[in-house]
Amino acid sequence: MSRLLSTLMCVAVVAAGCGSNPNEPGPFPVTVTLRLGQTVSAGGLGVTFLEVSNDSRCPLDATCISAGDAYLQLAVSAADRSPATLLPLQVNAPDHNTGTVGGYSIAVKSLGPYPSVSRPIDKGTYTVTVEVSR
Repeated sequence: MSRLLSTLMCVAVVAAGCGSNPNEPGPFPVTVTLRLGQTVSAGGLGVTFLEVSNDSRCPLDATCISAGDAYLQLAVSAADRSPATLLPLQVNAPDHNTGTVGGYSIAVKSLGPYPSVSRPIDKGTYTVTVEVSR
């Protein structure tokens, strides 16, 4: 009986590891953070953080009339779609911070680092957090 139980436990452990990819997020919705130039896979969708084309967000150490915004571009490719779709998004604009490609919705949650008057942002340090859902 104990041998049967041990065998069943081994089979369960092996089966749990089958088909999983440590580089692919789990069930939807999935929230991921990408560095500039990085690609992440979620299901049949690949998302690449291409660029921040304009960052006019009000710096932390400044007083501004408006909050400003940041414009970024993602490349999104679904398994059934080639080539990738360029998805321009904004960080602070509710009507422009979400896009849809191949049945997936991609929403910008945050962009870092936040601007500071005393410390300019090195473009290579940008990270974007997005939520991918079906």
